[in-house]
Amino acid sequence: MIGPDVVDFSQDFDARIKNAMRFCYFTRAIELQTKQIGKVEKLLTEVEILKNREIDAANEDAANYLLSLECVAKATLAELQMYIFLKTDQMGKAWDSLVDAQSEAQAAVKAHPKASPMDGVLKRLSLLERAFFPKPMFCSPSFTVRTSKCSICGEKYGDCGHIKGRPYMGKFCAEIIEKVDKLREVSMVDNPANRHARVIAYGEGKSKFDVLTLRRIPSDQDLNVQA
Repeated sequence: MIGPDVVDFSQDFDARIKNAMRFCYFTRAIELQTKQIGKVEKLLTEVEILKNREIDAANEDAANYLLSLECVAKATLAELQMYIFLKTDQMGKAWDSLVDAQSEAQAAVKAHPKASPMDGVLKRLSLLERAFFPKPMFCSPSFTVRTSKCSICGEKYGDCGHIKGRPYMGKFCAEIIEKVDKLREVSMVDNPANRHARVIAYGEGKSKFDVLTLRRIPSDQDLNVQA
């Protein structure tokens, strides 16, 4: 059950997030965006405190609703950070922030039936991806999981009944991989499970270049995949 105090907080939360989203444009001044990041971080702390209180009270409905608000705040925070990274020529970090914003917006919808509609946010982030970044190439490793456990109860995953990606008492269930067989292969894919795992460089002769900036990469930097 979502109590009146959580309802009141959610109304204040919506007003503060709407104000922060006024700065989610490339043209906004970087110092004002930086200031908004601080405000969203403060709001996120308030959400986490209230969520933990509901967890302690074993109020799963309210805890999951606050988890949804937490994801909305994290999505807004990541989008603001993306603009700052773009403006400060940190393109790899800008990509990571975009992916984080997309992931958190999707998670917000999964957390609770009363989650704020995020279709508009996801559409905008998708358009920004196409406008700001070249189409990336992703890598996906192939291996067999030998043992894993549930992040909710700590039992062997698959035996406990919890399902990864679903919310339980204010937390998303995840499968924690403990042991895998030897890596079999790494494939190039269009839609990986982890969109942070992208090819970050390509070679021409003896030279390597960053795929986002096309800058030449010093020869002592050998990694071509970011995970």
